Amino acid sequence: MALAFFDDVDRGGGVLTRLNRFGRWAGDTFQAVRKGAHGHHAGEMKHLVDDTARLIEKIRDSA
Repeated sequence: MALAFFDDVDRGGGVLTRLNRFGRWAGDTFQAVRKGAHGHHAGEMKHLVDDTARLIEKIRDSA
């Protein structure tokens, strides 16, 4: 995500700050997807999918 936002893989520390400009839900969604890729997602899957779609649109619109 740092590469996509900043064109610099070493700026990973700024990713959540950038995402949270859309609202805290955006950073939470990103972290849930990242963690879920390597384990189990304990929450409601439909909400995660819906929030992920919303996040994609926000990122796309901000580019």
